[in-house]
Amino acid sequence: QGRTGANGRGKDIVELSALKGMSARERNRAKRKAKQMSRRVSKDAESIDRGDGGIREPPQKKSKVSNVLVEQAGQSDKVLIDQVADSDSIFEESEEWPFTAFCEEMFRNLFNPAWETRHGAATAAREIVKHHGSTAGISIHTPPDKIAEENQKWLEDAAIRLLCVFALDRFADFVSDQVVAPVRATCAQALGMVAREMSAG
Repeated sequence: QGRTGANGRGKDIVELSALKGMSARERNRAKRKAKQMSRRVSKDAESIDRGDGGIREPPQKKSKVSNVLVEQAGQSDKVLIDQVADSDSIFEESEEWPFTAFCEEMFRNLFNPAWETRHGAATAAREIVKHHGSTAGISIHTPPDKIAEENQKWLEDAAIRLLCVFALDRFADFVSDQVVAPVRATCAQALGMVAREMSAG
């Protein structure tokens, strides 16, 4: 019945806005009313029916927070404590490798037309692999006997992308009388980190 009622209200909105012979003021008032009714319909659709005629909003997941002591320069007699999101709990609640989306964006940025973006992406990828390469590409759904295989697949994909940058990047910068290639140099460092994590097989 709720869906039928929503469709009926939607039909009334269309018919109301389609009326002719209205003045400009009446048409504007009708449009405002139509927008208000459409917002109400969409809000009702997102709400959950409790069964007793009432509605409740979907419960929002609360994130864990940690108390952090904030240093006060020049005010040693005062102590300020702030609450910040607990990064460990965020990682624990994630079903996939926490850096999956971030690394995908960085790998796309390796082929960005701007050399600064490519350089930044290579630097970020290098640090991620350096500190978290052994768990890359693994999710909580990965079977224990497939963890090493999934990790190696991710590392191989990263190595291929970095090698493509070597083949495609042509940016060179001049420092005094020397020529440097910052993007390729950083990609070489990132590739070294990837190779360190890859198995000999």
